[in-house]
Amino acid sequence: MPATKTHATLLPKQTSLTILLGIIGIATFLRIGSALYQGNLVTALPGIYDQLAYDHLAQRLLTGHGFSFADGYWPATRPDEPTAHWSYLYILYLTAVYGLFGTTPVVARLLQALIAGLLHSWLAWRVGRRLFGETTALVAAALSALYIYFFYYAGALITETFYILGILWTLSLIH
Repeated sequence: MPATKTHATLLPKQTSLTILLGIIGIATFLRIGSALYQGNLVTALPGIYDQLAYDHLAQRLLTGHGFSFADGYWPATRPDEPTAHWSYLYILYLTAVYGLFGTTPVVARLLQALIAGLLHSWLAWRVGRRLFGETTALVAAALSALYIYFFYYAGALITETFYILGILWTLSLIH
């Protein structure tokens, strides 16, 4: 008995690939646009207030002060006292970018937006295709490309973008 596919494919493979590449292009464009809009200043914007802390901690780490705030930024942490309640991996990412390119938040934003633009919709497509088939996968990719919080967060100096990519990558590995 021949093996049967569990999910029907409604689109030819080449058409599907063309659509996916278009979706990834749109996702990347929106995320880079968000990064450029948010610019080189780190300010308190709706839903992404934590970027102030991440930027501050990365600059402190870069100047040899460790994972600490210079002032009473957070009620549970005194000035110059090490903190463990902020994502150290994201702070290391920002510190590396600042160390390589200077303290220019827009570079960190653009790099993050580019990574998210290229990977987010592709990973959503991979998970969708594995579970539900090609057409659903393309819908999942398109929704992840166009969902405003995903491209807004991709331009912000916060952990959510890399966290979501990590979850999608992990799900894409499950057989």
